[in-house]
Amino acid sequence: GLGDADCFAIKISTDWMADAVRRGDVVVVSPGREVVSGDIALVKVRGKRGTNVEEIKIARAYFRGRWTDLVPGNLSRYPVETYPSHDITFLGKVVARLGHL
Repeated sequence: GLGDADCFAIKISTDWMADAVRRGDVVVVSPGREVVSGDIALVKVRGKRGTNVEEIKIARAYFRGRWTDLVPGNLSRYPVETYPSHDITFLGKVVARLGHL
């Protein structure tokens, strides 16, 4: 019923997006839906300067020209992370939260 046959579910393993999405929640990701500024999405972040480590995470994304802000669920616990937009790959938009399963 989500209009994307390629949707998939993932279980959240961190609390970076709490209170919007909590550790242990299952969310449905649609790779076919466009991610617009303010959406929660599954993203791949290219390693920081000098490293080859990539990170995949759920984040609320805000676009600012050449920059993308990844905003956590609780700003009092985690800072906003800002990356050059070319270092972010959007793997899909979060379209549903199923809660704990």
